[in-house]
Amino acid sequence: MDRTKENRQEYKESQHRVKREVSKAKQKAYDELYTRLDTREGEKDLYRLARQRDRDGKDVQQVRVIKDRDGRVLTSEESVQRRWKEYFEELMNEENEREKRVEGVNSVEQKVDKIRKDEVRKALKRMKSGKAVGPDGIPVEVWKRVGEAAVEFLTSLFNRVLESERMPEEWRSVLVPIFKNKGEDHDRDVQVVELPIVDSLHPRPPYLPLAIPEDLAPRLQRLHGDPSVWWVSQFVKYLVRPQPWLEKEIQEAGIKLGFKHPIIGVHVRRTDKVGTEAAFHPIEEYMLHVEEQFQLMAQRMQLDKKRVYLATDDPSLLQEAKNKYPDYEFISDNSISWSAGLHNRYTENSLKGVILDIHFLSQTDFLVCTFSSQVCRVAYEIMQTLHPDASSYFYSLDDIYYFGGQNAHNQIAIYAHRPRTAEDVALEPGDVIGVAGNHWDGYSKGLNRRLGRTGLYPSYKVKEKIETVKYPTYPKADKLLNSENRGK
Repeated sequence: MDRTKENRQEYKESQHRVKREVSKAKQKAYDELYTRLDTREGEKDLYRLARQRDRDGKDVQQVRVIKDRDGRVLTSEESVQRRWKEYFEELMNEENEREKRVEGVNSVEQKVDKIRKDEVRKALKRMKSGKAVGPDGIPVEVWKRVGEAAVEFLTSLFNRVLESERMPEEWRSVLVPIFKNKGEDHDRDVQVVELPIVDSLHPRPPYLPLAIPEDLAPRLQRLHGDPSVWWVSQFVKYLVRPQPWLEKEIQEAGIKLGFKHPIIGVHVRRTDKVGTEAAFHPIEEYMLHVEEQFQLMAQRMQLDKKRVYLATDDPSLLQEAKNKYPDYEFISDNSISWSAGLHNRYTENSLKGVILDIHFLSQTDFLVCTFSSQVCRVAYEIMQTLHPDASSYFYSLDDIYYFGGQNAHNQIAIYAHRPRTAEDVALEPGDVIGVAGNHWDGYSKGLNRRLGRTGLYPSYKVKEKIETVKYPTYPKADKLLNSENRGK
C-alpha cells in the first residue's frame, strides 16, 4: 500500500464513513433483537443471553477462594470481596517500619555542590522553543538569544534558590505537600540526596513505569486491563490531593457548571504543542468518537441529554462547538481556557483551572483527547482510581498512553507477520517489540529487538509485555507473597 499523505487522508475519511455505517448496522441489529425478544420465540434467546452474561461475569479460569487472617478458606463472594478490601487497606495504608526514626545515629554532614554554569548551559540547550513561558513570563528563546549573560544570571539565581530552599507560593497554596509537617531541627543533618528529572536518571531504576510490583502483578493482570496505568494512578491520586479550600471550590464549581452523568469528556490542546509535538485536530474529529460513545450508551440506558465536558486552551472553541453541534449540551468554563494561554499558564489562577479541568475530565464516563497532552493522561490516570477497571474508557487521536520518562514499552508477538511493504517489519511468535507508537489505522510502529529493525506491524498480532519488579518498599510484601504461595 502506498502510504502517502493523500492516501492516508482518504483512508481516514473512509474509516469514518465505515464507522458510521457500522454504528447504524449495530443499532438496526439491536432493534431487531429487542423486537424478537418481545415474542414467544424470543424467550429462549433471552434465557441464552442471560446465561451467557452471567458466565462472562464469572472468573471461570481462576479459583475464586482465598483464606482469611486465620487460614480458613473463604468461599462466598461477599467474604472474598471483604477479605480483598482488608488486604489492600493494610497493604496501602500501614506504616512502613523502615521509615521509623532510629535514635542515636551519627549525623551526616556533606557539602551540597553549587549549580555550575555548564549544567545551566546544557539545560538551556535541551529546552525546546515555542513552549509556554515559566513563572517569569520570559520565553526560552530570549534566554538562548542572550547567551552567556543569561547563563551567568540564571546560575546565580538558581544557587540563591538552592540556598534559600523556598517553594513557589503559587504551588504550595493549592496542593497538599507530600510531607504535611515542616520537619524537625535535627533533620537538617540528614544527607541531601539529589533527585534529577526522570529523563536524567542514570542508571535507570528498573521500577520506573511501566513496571509493576512483582507480588501484585498476577492479581492486577486479572483485575485490570492496563496494570501499569493502575499502579501509576495510585501515586498520582495521592500526590494531587487538593487543599480543603480548593476541594470546596471544586464541589461548588461542579454544581455551578451543572456537571452530571452521563457525560463524555473532551480535551483539546491547541497552543504550545500544535506544530511541534502534536498535530492540529478539528473539533469534528473529537465529536465523531463522542457520538459513537453516546450511541453505545443509548443501547443500555435512557439519555435525556448528550452532555460533553469541554476542556481546552482555545477560548474560541466553546462557541464553535455549540454552533456546530446544537443537539449537545457543552459544559465548560471559558475563563479556564483564557487562563491556559501561553502568557498566563503559570499563574495561580491558571493552575487552579488546570486542576479543575483534570478533576472533571477524570469524573466523566469516557475521554476523547490527545494523549500527547499530559492533562488528559493525568485525568485518565485519576479515572482509574474511580472505577474497578477504566482502562478502556478513552479514545486518543494521537499517542498511546505513556508516562513521561518511562522505561521501554515492549510488546510480544503472538502471531507471525510477513512484510507486505518495505515499511513493514517481520514478526515471529515470541519476538519482543519496542513500541514507538500506534498509527490508529490497524498498524503500530516498533523495533523488533530480535532483528534490530524498525517498521510497521498489525496491532492485533501482539500483546503487552508486562514488566514486573520486586519493589523493596514494604517489609510485609515477602511474607504476604510466601503465605499466598503456601496456600496454593
